[in-house]
Amino acid sequence: MTVFQNRVVSRRPTIAADLSIVVASIVTAVGFAASVFAALIIVWVSPATAQEGEAAPQILLDDAFDLATKGLAAGAAPPNPGPDDIGTTTTADDSRDVHTGELQSIDPDAVGTLDPADGGFPPDMWTGSSRALIESLLHRLPVATDSASMQSLTRRLLLTRAAVPAGAATVASMLALRVERLLAAGRADDVVKLIGRTTGPADSPGISRARAEALFLAGDSAAACDLSEIMVRESDDLYWLKAAVLCRAKAGDTAGAGLALELLHEQGLEDAGFLSLSAEMITPTAGKTVVVDRLDALRLEILRAMGRSIPAEIGA
Repeated sequence: MTVFQNRVVSRRPTIAADLSIVVASIVTAVGFAASVFAALIIVWVSPATAQEGEAAPQILLDDAFDLATKGLAAGAAPPNPGPDDIGTTTTADDSRDVHTGELQSIDPDAVGTLDPADGGFPPDMWTGSSRALIESLLHRLPVATDSASMQSLTRRLLLTRAAVPAGAATVASMLALRVERLLAAGRADDVVKLIGRTTGPADSPGISRARAEALFLAGDSAAACDLSEIMVRESDDLYWLKAAVLCRAKAGDTAGAGLALELLHEQGLEDAGFLSLSAEMITPTAGKTVVVDRLDALRLEILRAMGRSIPAEIGA
């Protein structure tokens, strides 16, 4: 252990306490939701206190995280009205003094797969925070971490079924933003389940695309291709033409795949790596080295279909 690491470990209780104090102050200022983000973001950036080239021990981050979240549990959680209250309003009939529940449609951005009973946060967790703030914090939510505690909290935050925060939206779909963060965290199975709670693929082009991406990543290319064939007729997004090239080639429809690839060229798709890789999939060249410029759901599925492994320089 280096001198620096000894010093960090010896200061573990102090640093962890400092982080929990910062989180507590944020709880007081902006409420439960933003404080959860604070616990994630502050602990995520805390290795910056280390000297260049030396990261603080992971146990330090977990200790700080645990103290911060215990502080949240102790006094920050808002009242829990129960999951059934989402998307409903209550009205009173003065003449009979009877309260009735009026069921409203649920905002797609409010859907989730977790409730408090199965590890989720309260359904009113966004209360007290503006939508603009929450959407901004979602963009910055750290997903690339080795900390099991942070991974767990991030997953719970993104999958909780909760009423949307008040205020004007800054993005087209808060659900799509949550899905993007889940995909960045490698949680394709969770994305499939989450999007499965929405009403249908045509509701949001962004959600439909995220659904296809998640299905490809989860290994369900049949469902992804079924969706792609629907969307290629309904959307101008070139993503669906790209998916059609892949799906038709996988199905042995080389003519259909070639037509879709030709349309991509005609429409000026600026993705030379995909065009080259998909052309090689349609018409393989013996002994030719497959060039992969980067990985995404479609490229990964093409490599699978071709029986090729991920190049070492890409998978590293």
